[in-house]
Formats: sequence, structure tokens, C-alpha cells
Amino acid sequence: MYHHIRELLTKAHQVRGCQDKYKHMKPIMQSLTREPDTKRVRQAKPGEKSLFDELSGPDAEFWIRTSKGMVRTSDDNPPEIGPYVYYNDTDAAEDAVLFEE
Repeated sequence: MYHHIRELLTKAHQVRGCQDKYKHMKPIMQSLTREPDTKRVRQAKPGEKSLFDELSGPDAEFWIRTSKGMVRTSDDNPPEIGPYVYYNDTDAAEDAVLFEE
């Protein structure tokens, strides 16, 4: 049940890859930073790298669960995940039909 709900929320937030996971929390995460030694999260001071930058930047790494166990990757759409986990062009076409603007 948990995995089904997580998949639905991923599609609802239109997450297209690992780096998009945090885009809906961007306003909050841009005001936070993580201590390098303790990993404690605190309010960011001007000029500091934000938590959002750390988790969505080009050098970000992600842990994903696959059939082989946990895998660490920096690829935005690793092949181990499969093509239907994230929001894709098919989902966008379906949304265009169902939710006309």
C-alpha cells in the first residue's frame, strides 16, 4: 500500500527524475543548510549552500531501492528504476486530456 501511495504522489507532483523529488519543497529547503560534520539541519546564512542546492545540484547522489537492493547513483533517471516510476510524456498527454485548461 505504501509503495502505491508513494507512486501516486510522485506522479501528482510531476516528478520526472531523482532531482525533481524536492522541487515542491524548494521554498522551504532554500532557507536551510546542513552542517558538514554532524549533518544537522539549520537555517542558512546568506551565501551558504542551501539544502535544496545540495539535494538537487548536478553533483547530488541518490539512494534508490531496486530488485537488487539499495543502489547509490548520481543519474537523474537510472535504468534500474524503470520507465514508468516517474512522471513521463504519456502521463502529461493523459493529464492534457483529463484536465483541460
